[in-house]
Parts: sequence; structure tokens; C-alpha cells
Amino acid sequence: PRSAQPRSAQPRSGQAQAARQLTVLAACYVMLFLLGVAEGVVGAFHYSGGIGPIPGAALGFGALLLVTCLLAAWGMYRPVAGLMPAVGWFAASFVLAMRTPGGSIVITNTTAGKWFLFGGAVCAAAGVVASFAIWSAGRGGPRPAELRYRKPGS
Repeated sequence: PRSAQPRSAQPRSGQAQAARQLTVLAACYVMLFLLGVAEGVVGAFHYSGGIGPIPGAALGFGALLLVTCLLAAWGMYRPVAGLMPAVGWFAASFVLAMRTPGGSIVITNTTAGKWFLFGGAVCAAAGVVASFAIWSAGRGGPRPAELRYRKPGS
């Protein structure tokens, strides 16, 4: 039986699948950005914890950001995925480091605050550079097309 719509009005299977893949990819990038924002917000309120004079929490949040960037790029096989948490962290952390009109500030100019901001920025940059160095095209890493399910013996 023929459908009531003309053939040109019906989406092609390949076009619909490509649109779905693009939607999922965009949603993944948004979620990685929001993960970076969450790390920045949580870190901004808990960076001051430490062991004596060592700002351990600030260092831990920086290391967490580095690992997040690397795992994001690894998980999606795309170096841009490693950039998304870093951008989210930068947005959240630097907004919370700015002074409000009322004079309050979340990330203070202390040793722990400096380690959180500058150490986090260095870790984010290192994660992004490593992501692009490892998972860029032409590096020989696995590509999604190579990871598709194959029947045994094919």
C-alpha cells in the first residue's frame, strides 16, 4: 500500500539516521559542557580544603578536570569532546571568581584560590592539548567506523 504523502516529503532512512546521530552528538557535547560547569561550581565552593599549608582540594579538582577532559575525548573518540568540560569549567570558575556589585566573592585571593584557578586552568589546557594530540585524525587511533559490530567470520 502506498502512503498518502508524496515520496519526496518522506524522510529518507539515511537522512533520519544522520539527523539522530547529530542530535545525540550535540546532546553529548552539551552534557560534557554541563559536567565542566558542575565541576567548576562544586570546586569553587570546596577548593579551600587542604592538609596543612597544601591546598589538597584545589589540586584534586584540577586533577579531576584533567581526567575528565581526557576521558571525554577517549569516550567519544573526538578531541573536541575533551574541550567541552574545560570550557564549562572556565565559564563557571571565572564567573564565580568575579566580584559582585555587593562586594562579595566566592573564590578568594588566597593560596588555595590561586591554585584552584591557575592549577585548574593548566590542567584544563593540558587535558585539551593531550586530547587533540592523541585523538586527532591521522594519529591512527580507533575510529567509530572501525568499532562497529561485526558478525563473527566477517
